[in-house]
Amino acid sequence: MAATVVARREIIAEPERVWVTVSDVDRWPRILTSLASLQRLEGTGLEVDVRWRETRPILGVTVTYDVTVTDVQPVVGFTLSSAFEDAKITTIYRLKPSSLGTRLEAAVQADAHGVALSKRLRSVISVGGLRIAREVADRDLADFQAALRP
Repeated sequence: MAATVVARREIIAEPERVWVTVSDVDRWPRILTSLASLQRLEGTGLEVDVRWRETRPILGVTVTYDVTVTDVQPVVGFTLSSAFEDAKITTIYRLKPSSLGTRLEAAVQADAHGVALSKRLRSVISVGGLRIAREVADRDLADFQAALRP
């Protein structure tokens, strides 16, 4: 069972400038208001196989999970992979040139790999859960947008 939501933001800045901000993972705790903490586990920068642990409040519950960078294309985008209970969560960030500067997109996909779903996971990938995933992604993109305002 896979489900995907996509959030988008238009940013009035060239893709190269947006890339500098979104690829600086060490600044995310100061930029992303829904990110309580980020602890590096392996590697530096934003490169394939770099890992960190994120903690976020979601629905009044503090959720901590490990994130691995699985793809990086400078100034184009990057892909993150994490696991939540029995599901694999993939988040794909893309930067696309637009008439205003850059369209920043975050596509979040939850894939349960055909396993029996726990009650908690069902809520995450249900319609309400997808709405929440979209809200978190949209909040992150809004925070990146705010960080790039002159």
